[in-house]
Amino acid sequence: MGVDILVEEVSELNKLGYDVRVCDATSDADLNERFDVIYIGDVIEHVNDPVGLIRFAGRHARPDGEIIVSTPSPFWWRNIQEMISRNTYIGNVDHVRWVTPVNALEIAHRAGVSLKRYYTVETEGNNLMRKFAMRVIKRLIGRTELFTWAYVYVFGPGAEN
Repeated sequence: MGVDILVEEVSELNKLGYDVRVCDATSDADLNERFDVIYIGDVIEHVNDPVGLIRFAGRHARPDGEIIVSTPSPFWWRNIQEMISRNTYIGNVDHVRWVTPVNALEIAHRAGVSLKRYYTVETEGNNLMRKFAMRVIKRLIGRTELFTWAYVYVFGPGAEN
């Protein structure tokens, strides 16, 4: 089951057999359903109210459920390179925020859920020379978020932070 605020798109998905509901996932609405896993993929950086989004998800998670949230990393070397070369960063004009691990912890606290763990999603490039160079750099400077192009946060219902 999915939710979205785009009425026409929800209608089209439902015609294709998907179960999608028109609902603002930052609202106080209750869909009267609970889920083992709730996935919020690259959405949190777009919404006006990230606390409301996570609170909504927490309301719909079963007591032992998980809320999995993915989001881009501001620390990825390509983002930093673009900021330096252009004196600004123009990634996705729909983004209104970055959500770093410290931000995710605070969002969890405010939403009344717990941040159980998080993962970094790393890349070494798409050609042999770049992969080799990235591995050498990693060995020289160690683990760094420069190679993290995304975060995956796992929240759970109930505040434990």
